[in-house]
Amino acid sequence: MKNELLSDAFSFRAPAGQVRIPGLRPAGWVSARAQMVGTPGLSPREAELVTLLLLRDGRWASSDALAVAMFGPGADVRLVQPIVCRARRKVGRAVIESAYGAGYRIPGRFRTEIPTVCSRCNAPVQFEGREWFCEDCGRSGELPKLEAVDRGVGRRGYAAGTKQGKPWSEEERAFVVEHVDDMNLEELGEALDRTASAVRGFLATHQIRKPYVRAKGNQEGTNG
Repeated sequence: MKNELLSDAFSFRAPAGQVRIPGLRPAGWVSARAQMVGTPGLSPREAELVTLLLLRDGRWASSDALAVAMFGPGADVRLVQPIVCRARRKVGRAVIESAYGAGYRIPGRFRTEIPTVCSRCNAPVQFEGREWFCEDCGRSGELPKLEAVDRGVGRRGYAAGTKQGKPWSEEERAFVVEHVDDMNLEELGEALDRTASAVRGFLATHQIRKPYVRAKGNQEGTNG
């Protein structure tokens, strides 16, 4: 499943083809409906169901809630069940999960933390400074605050007291050359207090190749 929150479309692979929802910009979720790229395509109701589940952002949606959203207040939940069955056949049962008593969901995170539509009425929201508000129902809120960090993201520091990250000594080089034929990467690394990846990098840098050993089964098959 591919989540493209920074692009103009959301899409993921399904057994019957590509499922796509165009437009994740402020008004996108209001007008967008899921569509299958290829055959068989999603019917309008199936597309509406998939879109509603994606709008739930990984949370469960009960049959009652889906019936109200798709057919209006007081709608019979039995109207939803055949639509769910058909949609699951097209996009895959693993995509639309079901649980007794909970309902249905498409697991994942599909909406940005910054709201683009009102969570109450699905109308596009307006922004003023760090606040957002909905002109249709009057709901408002504040954008999430940015958190300051002491340093940027980088690789994890080396373990204290080890030789990781330090230049290779002549003694280590000689040890590797002497034992490359009879020790594997993990054994060499353990003996030198290095990681197996560091040993692999050392061998590649110095163009030292480990000898190829034919598997025992292959030798027997060849001799037979």
